[in-house]
Amino acid sequence: KNQQLFIALLALTSASAFAGENTKSDGSLSLNVGVQLGRTGLDGSQKDKAEWSPVLGVDYRKGRFFAGTRGVGYDLVQEEWLSLYAAAAFDPGRKEGNAKDSRQLVGMGKVPSSALMIVGARLAPWGDMLALQVNYIKAARTEQGGRLQVGASLGFPVGGPVSGTIDVSATRADTRLAQTYWGVTAAQSARSGNRVYTPKAGWISSSATVGLNWQIDPSWSTGFAVGREQYRGAAAASPLVKRRADTVGSMTLNYTF
Repeated sequence: KNQQLFIALLALTSASAFAGENTKSDGSLSLNVGVQLGRTGLDGSQKDKAEWSPVLGVDYRKGRFFAGTRGVGYDLVQEEWLSLYAAAAFDPGRKEGNAKDSRQLVGMGKVPSSALMIVGARLAPWGDMLALQVNYIKAARTEQGGRLQVGASLGFPVGGPVSGTIDVSATRADTRLAQTYWGVTAAQSARSGNRVYTPKAGWISSSATVGLNWQIDPSWSTGFAVGREQYRGAAAASPLVKRRADTVGSMTLNYTF
């Protein structure tokens, strides 16, 4: 959903969404099509629940430059076991609610869109068997704060061209981000009817997924993942949040040029 642009990506594409597994120096272009199961609505909207929706993704890499799921960025360090990178992305913000689709957001006001600055690291001393990653995402607008994402990915062979992954991730929000998207000020309470709520910084969500990938040939592959995403801490206690946990998943067909 809009205020969780990158949190949702972690749930739908696993904790390795920012991992930067491809560290080859040559160019590559990957196309991904499929469907994903996840929340499609804002907190406080009528669609604040997991639903299936189509997905189309493009990932491009040339040397240290990349563009796609991780935003547009550059690998500062590019080793087999270590990747340090910086990237830019976009948060569309949150629109003012309406009586039909997002009654609880009526009177909450809109959250402006903002550019996002991302710095991250991936440590994979045993290749795809175990990878650890951390990302810090900071909004260009001061009031929209920042978030820290940490995750781990465990890869294992299943048989032949089929491999599996287990991914876990967690997200921590600072006070400004928590207040902007899950807090309710006295003025917002008077306009919307939601109770006043002042969240603190802390861990706001976690997810765990299990996935299978079939490498059909050097260019074609297909993947399936299913898991659970859950709000925690300040986000879970917000009056705007009605569903604290949902099943997430994805089915994709991928082609790499």
